[in-house]
Formats: sequence, structure tokens, C-alpha cells
Amino acid sequence: MDGKILSLCWLSGRLGNCCYVEWILFRGFIQTYLSQYFDTVYTVFEHELPLAGFIAALIFTVAHVGFTVSPVALSHFQLPQLLLAFVLGIYYAIAYHETGSLVAPVIAHNVVNGVIIVATLLAAQVLL
Repeated sequence: MDGKILSLCWLSGRLGNCCYVEWILFRGFIQTYLSQYFDTVYTVFEHELPLAGFIAALIFTVAHVGFTVSPVALSHFQLPQLLLAFVLGIYYAIAYHETGSLVAPVIAHNVVNGVIIVATLLAAQVLL
């Protein structure tokens, strides 16, 4: 099968099955749970960012670091990716807080992942 067709199949599958656990865990559970204990809200570029969302974004960032269990070690650590994950985690936290729904961060996460995947595929074709 042609590499372009495989890439498009992978892309469509990736976007269709993207990160449901992340949304439910970080926004639906962690941010919601923490908001019961942290009611402070900050203003970031005219949007409300709850402290609970900030903490969830930090945890979201750490979740993008790769670890191995045996032996215990870092297997994947890229600072640009972690900075992007933190900024996007803040954005997703604000979207969830302002809408009160998982739909906004779900759509935003899919769009961002789609852009990253398409850019990666385009770059790979250009560099080959």
C-alpha cells in the first residue's frame, strides 16, 4: 500500500480516537475535583483560569514525559513538547471552565493534534 494512503489512514484513525482518557481524566476528573478545594480564579488574556485548571495543566504536562518502569528512567523528554503541552493544558482548562463542558476541550484537542499530525506528515515528505 502507498505510504501516503497509510499516513492518511493513520491520521483519520488518530483523530477519530484521540485522547478520550485525557479529557475525562484531566478536565472531567482532576480539574473538577480540584475546583472543590481551590476556588481561586486568575484572569489570563481576559479569560478566567481557575487554580484547579492550572494545577491540572501542570499534571497534564508531566503526563507528557515518558517513563519506563523497569528500569526506572526517563524515556522521552522534549522541552518544546512539554512547553506546548503546558500552554495547551492552560487553554483546555480555560475552555472547560468557561463552557462547563468537555466538548470545547475535546474539539480544541482534536484540532491541535490534527494540525501537528498534518505538519509532521508534510515535513516528513519534504525531508525525505
